Amino acid sequence: MKLTFVITVFVILHSNLFAQENPSWLLQPEKTIKRVKKIAPKVGEIAPDFTQVDSIGNKFTLSSFKGKYVLLDFWASWCGPCRAEFPHLVKAYDKYKGKNFTIIGVTRDQEKEKSKWLQAIADEGMTWLQISDFDQSAARLYNAVSLPSNFLIDPTGKIVAVNLRGDRLDTFLGEVLK
Repeated sequence: MKLTFVITVFVILHSNLFAQENPSWLLQPEKTIKRVKKIAPKVGEIAPDFTQVDSIGNKFTLSSFKGKYVLLDFWASWCGPCRAEFPHLVKAYDKYKGKNFTIIGVTRDQEKEKSKWLQAIADEGMTWLQISDFDQSAARLYNAVSLPSNFLIDPTGKIVAVNLRGDRLDTFLGEVLK
C-alpha cells in the first residue's frame, strides 16, 4: 500500500498535472488519487476529442479519424521504453494499415525539443501521423502520465483497449481486424 502511494505521488509530481500555486493536493493524497482515477478514460468510454498540430504544421482533430481503428500512442523522444516499443508499432502498422487501422503518435516532448522529436520520428521509421502535444492538453485529457501509454479506439470512437504492447498489441489487433 505504501509503495503504491509513493509511486502515485511521484507520478503526479512528475507530470505536473495538478501544479498550482498552493499545492494543497499534496496534503490530501487520497483525494488526489481519486481525482486521477476519475479523469483517466477507461475501456468502454468515448475517447476524448482534441485538436493539435501535426509534425508538418497541419491542424489535426482526433474525431476526423472516426470510422477507423486508431491506436493513440503517447510517447517522447527521451523515453527509453517508448523507443524500445517502436519496432512493435512499426510491425503492427505495416501489418494492419490496410485493414481500417492507423496509429497516431502524440509526443510528450516540449516545444524546445522539437528537433529531437522530429529526428526520433525519422530514426524509428514511424510513417504514421505524429502530433505535437507541446502544451500537454491531450496528455491531460487521457491522463497519460507514464510513457509509453496508448489507447485503442474503435471506429465508433469508443476506447476498446489500453496500453497494448509487444505481442499483446499484435494479438489484439489480429482479433478485432479479421
